[in-house]
Amino acid sequence: MNETFARRYLTGNPLGATLRTVAEPGYPETLYAVIGVVSDTKYSSLREPSQPIAFVPIAQHPSLRPWPNVVIRSAGPPAVVIAAVKRAIAELRPNMTSGFTVLETQVREGLLPERLLAWLAGGFGILAALLAGTGVYAVIACLVARRRHEIAIRLTLGAGRTQVIRLVLGEMGALVVFGLACGAAVAAAAGRGASALLFGVTPRDPVSFVGAIGALLAIALVASLIPAFRASRVDATAALRSE
Repeated sequence: MNETFARRYLTGNPLGATLRTVAEPGYPETLYAVIGVVSDTKYSSLREPSQPIAFVPIAQHPSLRPWPNVVIRSAGPPAVVIAAVKRAIAELRPNMTSGFTVLETQVREGLLPERLLAWLAGGFGILAALLAGTGVYAVIACLVARRRHEIAIRLTLGAGRTQVIRLVLGEMGALVVFGLACGAAVAAAAGRGASALLFGVTPRDPVSFVGAIGALLAIALVASLIPAFRASRVDATAALRSE
């Protein structure tokens, strides 16, 4: 049996316990002894919760199917293992028909919609980051252009270039903090929708939130440095004459 079965229906050490099945059409009442507990696994979908499952030897199955399924676990390449199994089957049962499916390929194909959505989400995320960086650069550049005369006066009165850079970056920081606060609230609300579309995505992942905030801060810093350095190199005389 798997861990969910043992945890839900048995107490203490399940090894050696006996279970009796209920008689059904084609399945007579049978008494089984528990000889082992295996880890939980998924069968129909990776999204499904772990179900309680019990396993019995194929020889004890009351109604054998014409196509029994056998799971082969090997550390070798799948192609080599499949070829070896085919040769062994041909030697023992030349007329037996067999088919093979690689579990890794089956899981990968099952996650194809989620992988496609993940690629699309990642692409839109990169595009949004580029747009955010462009927007920050445009806003800061516009603010610097509008305050060109003010910056020129500050430089004339003795303000250093470092102070001008701090002034510009300080205004950028206030805008970015406000934008990150609004974006974090929206992202927390949209996280539930993403968890329903993408496998393995939790609504509130602190690592993803911290990583996204750090990436946006880095983009905003780089986008603001260019206008800040331009502001620190304003020709005070020419700026005041153009007033």
